[in-house]
Amino acid sequence: MVEDSKGCLKGCLIGCGVAVLLAVLLPIVGGVLMMGGFRQAMDGREELERRFGNEESYVPAPNGAIDADRIERFLTVREAVAETSSRLQDASHQMARMDQFDDQDDPPTMEILREAFKTTRAAMGIGSRMGEFFDSRNGALLAAEMNLGEYTYIYVMAYHDWLVSNEDGDELFDERPVNRRIRKLLISILENQLVVVLEDGVDTEAKEVLKEEIVQLEDYDAVLPWEAGLPEPITVSLAPYRQRLDELFWPASASLDLMRNKSMGGIGVETE
Repeated sequence: MVEDSKGCLKGCLIGCGVAVLLAVLLPIVGGVLMMGGFRQAMDGREELERRFGNEESYVPAPNGAIDADRIERFLTVREAVAETSSRLQDASHQMARMDQFDDQDDPPTMEILREAFKTTRAAMGIGSRMGEFFDSRNGALLAAEMNLGEYTYIYVMAYHDWLVSNEDGDELFDERPVNRRIRKLLISILENQLVVVLEDGVDTEAKEVLKEEIVQLEDYDAVLPWEAGLPEPITVSLAPYRQRLDELFWPASASLDLMRNKSMGGIGVETE
């Protein structure tokens, strides 16, 4: 009996030791992996801006429509982030499963522990996934010869309905999909478009509509351009790609999709 007790105690101590070791090592390993991904992403962002200009330089077509070739290139970028986005989506679903216990009076302890372990494991991987995500996205943008401004414009138009109706993001991140920095970027892009329309000197109505959209964004009366509905030329240009676009959208990574990873001054993202 004494031997059994000693064996049991020894087993518990070993188990606790392993748990403590994992608790110490996992954050370290996760941190190293995350930093590696972010550093590679920083190099990608700097090269992107060097070759294709900063994001504020993008100029849409006068009517806002998106060329088929540019949509195809956008889709290659979405495909490049598919694996990481899918894993983030799985992590979001796992966290949502933990929420189910809030509505239960006496949930099974073992089930809670099981789901808590899965949730902890999922959460531990989020940091490294973020680094992977930015690295994959920036690399794919380089290959597609597309700067982040053009990518943002196409993204906002392609997923406009979802963004308008889901301003608060998903389970994983508190950050809104369209934050202050992105709103400023969209204003700059619409101002570039307005310059082209003014130079064209023909469509008076288009000038006034664009000016109104810019004012609404500047005054925070709108989060996104065209909240009442996209202009027909944009909708028509996206229509042939609707199914593929929808298949390459993951709500859990929506808050990351348009973020700009820092190029200097540390590991992280810019939201202002």
